Amino acid sequence: MKLYRINKYFTMFIPSGTAMLNANVYFIKDEINTIIDTGTYYTLTKRNLFKILKTLGIDKIDRIILTHTHHDHSANVGLFQEIFNCEVLAHPSAIVPLTKDFNDFDIKKFEFLEFLENAIPFLNKKIIRHPIIQNIIKLGYHFYQGRIKPAKSVKPLYDGQIISCGNVKLEIIHTPGHSLDSICIYYAPPKIMFTGDTIPFTPYLQTSISDIINSVHKIFDHSIRFVFRGHGYRPHPWCEEYPIYLNFLDSIQRAEKRILIALKLKGPLKISKIVPLMYERTHIGHYRFYKLMRTDFIWALKYLQDLIDKNLVENIDGKYYLKNRP
Repeated sequence: MKLYRINKYFTMFIPSGTAMLNANVYFIKDEINTIIDTGTYYTLTKRNLFKILKTLGIDKIDRIILTHTHHDHSANVGLFQEIFNCEVLAHPSAIVPLTKDFNDFDIKKFEFLEFLENAIPFLNKKIIRHPIIQNIIKLGYHFYQGRIKPAKSVKPLYDGQIISCGNVKLEIIHTPGHSLDSICIYYAPPKIMFTGDTIPFTPYLQTSISDIINSVHKIFDHSIRFVFRGHGYRPHPWCEEYPIYLNFLDSIQRAEKRILIALKLKGPLKISKIVPLMYERTHIGHYRFYKLMRTDFIWALKYLQDLIDKNLVENIDGKYYLKNRP
């Protein structure tokens, strides 16, 4: 556990453990004391929270802003709102997930069902629907979610909205890609961008390649000196971060081009045959991890859907065909 002072208003809380799994929390000390993301019961306990607030000279939290609703970033939101009676702000599509009753478990609506089917090698549609497997998932879900208190109320944040904390004015940028409800937060005077998990972390099935590309260009529209991600131990100078974004956009074009060449040379293919032909990488800097978890299939599905939307590829009975251009 570590605190990193960004400037006189901002402090970054870096939890112990693996950076990839534990989200950072950002504290803003101003007229309206604000935190960006909340962490989880395991990464930021109530006891540690009060220690941090005392260290920073903050009496209470007035506002919580969430970059997105994935649990490593938002699991404490209901607890913190109850303690401080503070307002919670998030993208409109985050309101239902943040306020829902976590005890209302339905495997058919389980938010990671598609991810589990595609990402974990031994799971498939038949196995995932086996009663024993469902009970194991349900048990794990309740064990984890049982510690999560839903938010009582959430106010919506909109793209381009300016949020005032007093001296600190924050611009909200809706950047779907990692999730539908992902936002970045821009603090103009020091040219700081808080990106959450927008880049370079893996996307999920609910978003699209066009979402991701548009989000990257929204970030490019801002003058940036430092990027603070949702995970990691340090600020990232924009001179280091910018080439990663460019390579990311280029890698999308390369992957889609390889798919088109594979379909042209080898004929109609199932996705399992396409995946090994399209990857010289999975996603920025995390090749081995994503290969192990088979999230390369998620990227493949995104690329293929993008090519279908461009009328270059079609899916017939589970096989992908190259579509003749007019």
